[in-house]
Amino acid sequence: IIGKGVNRMDINRKILELGEAIYPEIVEIRHELHRHPELSEKEFNTAERVEKALSQWGIKYKRNPHGTAVIAYIKGKGEGKCVGLRGDMDALPIQELGNLPYKSEVDGVMHACGHDIHTASLLGTAYVLSQISDMFTGTVKLCFQPGEEKGRGYEELVEMGMLEDPPVDAFLAAHTCPDTPVGYIHVKEGPAMSASSQFSVTFTGSGGHAATPHLCGDTIVALSKFVLEIQSVVSRRINPIEPVVITVGKVQSGVRSNIMPKAAYIEGTIRTPKRETHIVVHEYMRQCIKSINLSTGTEGEISFIMGSDSIINDAELVEAFVNELRPLLGTDKVIKPGTLFLASDNFFRFTENAPSVYFRVGVRRPDDKTIFALHSPEFYAEDGALLTSILALSRGAVTFLK
Repeated sequence: IIGKGVNRMDINRKILELGEAIYPEIVEIRHELHRHPELSEKEFNTAERVEKALSQWGIKYKRNPHGTAVIAYIKGKGEGKCVGLRGDMDALPIQELGNLPYKSEVDGVMHACGHDIHTASLLGTAYVLSQISDMFTGTVKLCFQPGEEKGRGYEELVEMGMLEDPPVDAFLAAHTCPDTPVGYIHVKEGPAMSASSQFSVTFTGSGGHAATPHLCGDTIVALSKFVLEIQSVVSRRINPIEPVVITVGKVQSGVRSNIMPKAAYIEGTIRTPKRETHIVVHEYMRQCIKSINLSTGTEGEISFIMGSDSIINDAELVEAFVNELRPLLGTDKVIKPGTLFLASDNFFRFTENAPSVYFRVGVRRPDDKTIFALHSPEFYAEDGALLTSILALSRGAVTFLK
């Protein structure tokens, strides 16, 4: 319960005041993290930077002694509910191509998914909540997650006692949204992020001279046929009102123009709102392999790994979140989209334990017509998204504690 005598205007004014006050320091932290990105489960310097800020502000926390996960604790002025806030910390194995003044200084590694924004803004939220702890009851756990890009880190937090003492009643998490301007957020009831699975295919043949393909088994033709054929699953095998995305992200084969390679290899991902749809897609892809084997004289083998399940936002919490956030950010700045985002996130593991809300924060310059997607080597996020995220996470935490 919000403290006696504390109304919506009081707490909104205080959150905004504190968010704006800590914003310059959070920008500096974000730039530091962006310049020095770390890959999944190697976020040692990032975790130390998180610890440094929390210690500086006198916030209680604990660090996994055998890993990089960190959990901070903000206790209100009395017993009550418990809310968990998640921010992931890891970067991606991508060479940054942009020209930011705080561009990555680590060769082949960059924050191409905005996790530097997530980490820094969660720190800013910790500061804000620590300063208004007399305005709410209950506990907030701020969970800095490693390894999210590999679908990991959740287990590390659970081993540290994230779900216990006290049990978490609700979770909240933010993610960058490159096609939305700074200052706006998107939050959707029900399915908000898709389920995912990965596939890998190897076509093998005898290999040989490019002049005699009839003697070799053409692995590259087989691979090409497969890439084109699987696109028809979206329009011919699945209900057209259900979104399905199948993308090939890795292709390896061949050494020179006049040698037919003995093997061709691809990897890709499948995204759908429903986990069970993946089973249908997988079976269709197996049938494609059998057909291509017959027509090309190759041997194709396919394997699958199930990834994240879909993220389902709790309708009641979304409604409360939107109602309390609009007076703070502006009614037009909090958008409830009708369609889900077909990316996936390990946050689904958190939602299995408590009702949750996952929202997306705009990071694009309002006047920028070019959009660089998540995981692009030219991805960027405006610093202003930090303040939006801090305000939304802080207000969401207090709202959920009610």
